[in-house]
Amino acid sequence: MDRARGACVLVICIGLAGWGGGLSAQTGLPLSTPTKLVPGRGVPYFPTPDEVVAEMLRMARVGGDDVIYDLGSGDGRIVISAARIGARGIGVELDPQLVKDSNENARRAGVADRVQFLQQDLFELDLSPATVVTLYLLPGLNEELRPKLLGLRPGTRIVSHDFDMGDWEPERVLRVQGWNRKHALYYWVIPANAAGTWRGRLGGSDSTLTFRQEFQKVSGTVLVNGQNFPLAGVRLVGDRLNFTLMQDSRPETAMQFAGHIDGDTIKGSVNIRGGPSAGAQDWLVRRDTQNTP
Repeated sequence: MDRARGACVLVICIGLAGWGGGLSAQTGLPLSTPTKLVPGRGVPYFPTPDEVVAEMLRMARVGGDDVIYDLGSGDGRIVISAARIGARGIGVELDPQLVKDSNENARRAGVADRVQFLQQDLFELDLSPATVVTLYLLPGLNEELRPKLLGLRPGTRIVSHDFDMGDWEPERVLRVQGWNRKHALYYWVIPANAAGTWRGRLGGSDSTLTFRQEFQKVSGTVLVNGQNFPLAGVRLVGDRLNFTLMQDSRPETAMQFAGHIDGDTIKGSVNIRGGPSAGAQDWLVRRDTQNTP
């Protein structure tokens, strides 16, 4: 996305041809200086520098299977460059002239069949098809948008330019030197809902898992044969959940779990290091919806 403003989310762009005045040698589009005010907002329009755009694209790992939403899409550069690597993109912009410019830029770039530009407000938009969303909003607006983002499907990648999401810690932060200053990029993956009580068989025993969750940060315990054990190394990335269970201090008793959360079911494989059940096994637990808030 190309600016920080009241209702804008951005997705990424590298190189287009052709605009006049203050142009980048690499892309042919305006450098990162304000070129106009957004109607009704009084917020400057800032094109994103080439170096920042390229790093955002890499950070989000945008590819041909992605659907990218660029909200506050400016001249369309982010959506168009994503389309150039095979992705499909939706640009949302309040300024009708910029929407018109975006369509013309897409036509010139030869990707008009892979992109769409809408004159619409960000907060009224259905983001559910997105696999990547990027943001260039002020901190308060990031936090206002946060519940909408957390409602997206697990695994959706989020990149924010310059501003974080308050107490939602990013998975990664990158500093990028632009042509006139350093830019901060923040990266998240939308987490699945792991919180609550789960019941099933783990390593051959009837077990009860309990997870506590704050955004992607998860901790938990397991009740096995009447004993509670803490889970170690719990990590949730999208819908992928990993943890280790040790029922005593011996490393050879460690059980390493990898699972996939699908609604109220977690299933995957467990690697048991030692004992009579040593080896790989499947595991499955279901959420106890009656005892989960």
